Amino acid sequence: MSARSLRPWGALGSSLQQLWRHPWPLLAFSASTCSLHLLGWGLFSSAEGGGSAVLNTTAHLLGIALYFGSLIWMIDGFTRAGLCLAADEAPRAADLFRWHGPCSWRLSQGLLLLLGLISLILMSGFGLWALLLLLLPPLAPLAVILVVVLTGGLALSQIFLACWIVSDAIGPLIALKRGLRLLPQRAPALLALAAVLMLIALMPLVLGLIAEVLIEGLGVLVTAVALVIALPLLASTVTNSFVRWTPQAIGSLKRDC
Repeated sequence: MSARSLRPWGALGSSLQQLWRHPWPLLAFSASTCSLHLLGWGLFSSAEGGGSAVLNTTAHLLGIALYFGSLIWMIDGFTRAGLCLAADEAPRAADLFRWHGPCSWRLSQGLLLLLGLISLILMSGFGLWALLLLLLPPLAPLAVILVVVLTGGLALSQIFLACWIVSDAIGPLIALKRGLRLLPQRAPALLALAAVLMLIALMPLVLGLIAEVLIEGLGVLVTAVALVIALPLLASTVTNSFVRWTPQAIGSLKRDC
């Protein structure tokens, strides 16, 4: 798998065509999950204003559960939709708006595992930085560089984590190991894909800023609309790249994983 075989720009082009052909289920799902995500954030933030300790704790817990749950639902649904689109099938609302229990649990474990590893790298890097700052100050910046490289490499290696879990119905540890084995062999291709994904992710912010400059107060609305459109593009660009590399993933998709 090279940058050419992945063809991230080609994957983005396919994603645009797929969104044009099947806009409503994707945009409806994107708007729904974004709304739940924001509601979870709002519940968590509302508990910061004082009041009853019991109500604040309840709002915190509900906010965290809704925020994290909607994130897993979003990842699961968009991955399934992207694999269906890559197979030239229309994504079904029943698949998107359904909670896939075992698969969602594995995705949750995978996300927590990834966050745990990143936290471990950050804490270890901070400890190394403090030690070098005390003993060998000129070498202290090397600790920062090492943390950036390791964290970036880990994140880059797990671009297809959700695709493996959903399409192959495997555990998060196995999927994590696949990504780690993939990185040293295909780093340029994954970097090219990550650059395209970063560009898509920045578009809502850029469009929102432009709209705010042109018409005051319009930026938030434009950012929200652009985000709803960008999320399915992000997900389907990943799945299109994944299927270009592993075409068998289409046939192995387990809808009830």
